[in-house]
Amino acid sequence: MKRKYIIYSVLLSLFFSTSLLSQESKLSLNDAIQLGLENNFKIRLSKLNLNIAQNNNTQGNAGRYPNLQLEGSNVNSWTDIVGSSTASQKIKTNRSAFESGMGLNWVLFNGFAVSIQKKTFDNLEMLSEGQSALVVENNLRAIILAYYQVLLQQERLKIFSNVKKLSADRLKVQEEQKNLGVSVTFDVLQGKDAFLADSIQYLKQELNLRKSMQLLNILLGDTPGRKYLLVDSLRTDFPDFDQQDLLQQALSDNKQLINLYTELKLKELSVRRSKSNLWPRLQFNGGGKTSNEYLNFPETDNNTHKEGLNYYANFSLSFNLFNGGKTRIAIRNARIQEDIASLNIDEMKYSVENEVYTQFDLYEIRKKLVKTAKLSKATSELNLQMAQELYNNGSINSFNYRDVQLLYLRASLESFQAIYDAIESQLDIMKLKGDVLSYK
Repeated sequence: MKRKYIIYSVLLSLFFSTSLLSQESKLSLNDAIQLGLENNFKIRLSKLNLNIAQNNNTQGNAGRYPNLQLEGSNVNSWTDIVGSSTASQKIKTNRSAFESGMGLNWVLFNGFAVSIQKKTFDNLEMLSEGQSALVVENNLRAIILAYYQVLLQQERLKIFSNVKKLSADRLKVQEEQKNLGVSVTFDVLQGKDAFLADSIQYLKQELNLRKSMQLLNILLGDTPGRKYLLVDSLRTDFPDFDQQDLLQQALSDNKQLINLYTELKLKELSVRRSKSNLWPRLQFNGGGKTSNEYLNFPETDNNTHKEGLNYYANFSLSFNLFNGGKTRIAIRNARIQEDIASLNIDEMKYSVENEVYTQFDLYEIRKKLVKTAKLSKATSELNLQMAQELYNNGSINSFNYRDVQLLYLRASLESFQAIYDAIESQLDIMKLKGDVLSYK
């Protein structure tokens, strides 16, 4: 009985876990964005990298403060010394000593390298923040598109379902007509062929929907297999952008461009760091040390004890007069790296300007396509209703009715695809101007 109880308990727990996994959770676009910002693995990794840069950005890590060290040591030795008068005479000595002390090491001046290093840490933190913001921006765009992709695939599934239902109704009518002797076997086979083709498309579309839902799940970093009930719908209202305002905002707020400016500052600091090696280096060393020494002569039972206290304070000045031109070479290479960073900025600005014009034109065209596709869809729906009545009345044959169905299918698919493409273009424009986070 106990074994049966355990088996039933395991089966029951598996049933409930499967049921919970298969339950659909309501998910709005804002919920998806919030969930992705919290759980997306790439976003979480970028935040951890930012934490490292923040931890490194301290005055102590830059070398502003001295190093203070506490030391202690214990030395023990045993020696046998051969006497000078007779070779057989030996003197045994046991020595034990303990030393403790504290030392201070402080670089007082090294060509302003400490200030340069601190500014380097500041810019590295800024760069890490910019890279984290870029990761957030890219993944947020992907999450929004994945959300709308699921909605798109759901709408496509509804269309295929509707067409399949029409084909099933048509096949049913043809089979009834064949039984009454009005229709022939060829018409029934044509109807069955259309129904099977629509059924295959419907099953393929179900697979596409599952894939899109799985992609959304991955981007959200949620439990594998979790199903969502998306409560939002494909938006059909799209804002207008001014091309010149868009260009100015892109050149000032584009995340990639901002990161390149930060990298240029780092290269400038690298040049200054290389120049700091031309200056002398002033260093201070100070501290104190105590010692206790015990010396034992076992042969004579003589013991000695010594105590000592030592203080020191030293300054050292070093100046590199010649190192084979390595410092000058490092300065020249740092300046070349600075020129490369500046050239990368010019290239990115050129790329952003061209991308603004390209994406703006594409967005405007896709907005017009949405309006045209919606009109085409409405016309095809009306045409399908009329064709259905004409087919039921026998005014048109099954081939004409099938053509109208296919026109409705194509127009409906193109309508929803046009909406999704316009959403994608809007997000691309907002990404160019560094404003994806404001998408609603």
